[in-house]
Amino acid sequence: MKKFFLFFGMFSVLFLVVSCKRQKTVKEMEDKYIIQPVDSFTSVDSSEVSNMVNQFTNRLNQKDIKGAVSMLSYLNGDSIIPLNRDMAIRQANALHNMQGVRYDVEKMQFMEDKDNIVKINVVLFEKAAGDDRPNTLNFYLKPVRYEGHWYLTTVDNITDTSNTGGTAIKN
Repeated sequence: MKKFFLFFGMFSVLFLVVSCKRQKTVKEMEDKYIIQPVDSFTSVDSSEVSNMVNQFTNRLNQKDIKGAVSMLSYLNGDSIIPLNRDMAIRQANALHNMQGVRYDVEKMQFMEDKDNIVKINVVLFEKAAGDDRPNTLNFYLKPVRYEGHWYLTTVDNITDTSNTGGTAIKN
């Protein structure tokens, strides 16, 4: 019986020590569980990408699909390659099929040189007050920094062989 009380007493003390442990702060939890950016990006980087994306969406807003597509490349291994004729036609057709009244940049998220996201919303029609119909589509571009220069790239089933949608970024 003494062994039982001794064991129970030691277990109780151990339980108290473990349960009184200091709670982690939100910052400590974020540092531990949220993927932190690997590369450092400066305001020059974000400004350069922002300018490119704005130029791309301005061309789309002016219905210059060919001009917008001419700004796109794709990442092939460690090389940046402009879209070839067939890929440019396919991309232009996709953009033509989802034409709307305007294109808006929803977000830009930086993670690594080759893993960044720009989400662009296509507003299909203007909504009246109280209209609850969905009126947007969206698509993504991948800004890539390669040898110190930024490029707007696309991801599709031909150029993306990682089966991750081309990104490790989670929404």
